[in-house]
Amino acid sequence: RQAGEGRREGGAVVNFVMIFKVAVLAILRNKTRSLLTCLGIIVGIAAVIAVLAIGKGASTMMLAQISSMGNNLMMVFPDWFRRGQVRTGMGAGQTMTADDAEAIVRELGHLVRAVSPNINVNTQLIRENKNWNCRVSGVGCDMPDIRNWQIGDGRFFTEDEERSYARVCVIGTTVLANLFEEDESPIGRTIRIGAMPFKVVGVLA
Repeated sequence: RQAGEGRREGGAVVNFVMIFKVAVLAILRNKTRSLLTCLGIIVGIAAVIAVLAIGKGASTMMLAQISSMGNNLMMVFPDWFRRGQVRTGMGAGQTMTADDAEAIVRELGHLVRAVSPNINVNTQLIRENKNWNCRVSGVGCDMPDIRNWQIGDGRFFTEDEERSYARVCVIGTTVLANLFEEDESPIGRTIRIGAMPFKVVGVLA
């Protein structure tokens, strides 16, 4: 019985070698067909890898965008109001003030880490002979912590500057590219937001 098993094992090895030789000869005899078969396998594998990579990249980008908005973030908007026969949309009311933000900190300080009022307008930014139309946000000094903003150059404005209504601003990289020269530092420079001058104290990363 042992001799028989040895012969079977030896036969299996010989058969495998013969099958391998036959396969190699078949590939060499049909080079074009073999090349096309290999090309199809390579393209198929590459397509699967590309699809998986694109899906992973899109997922990472979405998570990064959500994270940039801030973790555990709650946004509170004023209600709508009616002007004549026209009903405005949510957030169009003028019923909320900066005092409301301070009240949230005062009443819910054990639950809320940071609060910032926020008002947005679309206006023109001007510096010397350059201008740029963009969205301008009036926010509190805690906004970088709330929205996970990183400062690339300079600093964010302080609580004292916020309370004294100091005319300081922090710009983004798009505004930097459109209002300043490539090798020019904007820190300490003055720009006009609408008709009002503001000193640039920082640039967001």
